[in-house]
Amino acid sequence: SVELGLTASMPPIIIANGVAEHVLRRFWRRAPILQAETQGEQLPLFQQGLIQFYWRYALVYLVALLLLSVGTQALFYWAIDSGVLVQWIPIPNPQELFFIFYAGLAAYGLLGMGIFSCMFCITVGAPILAVRAVAWGLLATLLIGLPLSGIHYSFSALAFIIGGLFFVVIAWQKCMYVLRSADHRFAMSL
Repeated sequence: SVELGLTASMPPIIIANGVAEHVLRRFWRRAPILQAETQGEQLPLFQQGLIQFYWRYALVYLVALLLLSVGTQALFYWAIDSGVLVQWIPIPNPQELFFIFYAGLAAYGLLGMGIFSCMFCITVGAPILAVRAVAWGLLATLLIGLPLSGIHYSFSALAFIIGGLFFVVIAWQKCMYVLRSADHRFAMSL
């Protein structure tokens, strides 16, 4: 159930990575134009422009993740309801499978949003900040997951969600720091 639930909930983050790659290409086309249009004494306008770009495309990425998650859910339900999935893989506990599947959708969605923020840290020349966000997310997952999995192994999926929340928040904070200090970091990246 764990393997099937987590594997079946993975396609949205994999497919949405194409959107994220497109966003980075757009970022590197837009950022030099924004930098050229902003005079040196108007640095906050440049930083604000980068942050606005981030929010606009974070929303696009989030919508893509949500739509892909809904599609994945519909396909998963169809595969179970039609009996197609049961022909290949026996499902001894459907409630547990659905719990893990939904937890996986939520956790992978959070992971995707965190990766989206980390992309900006890495592309603007601050990969260590992305690594720190990942480390905090992993630490939260382990510290919460070990005790929860002692209760029941399927509860470790909740730790995946909580670790994802830590990752999203910290990655977003690091991303905002990078974009707010883009005058220093951006020059190094060009």
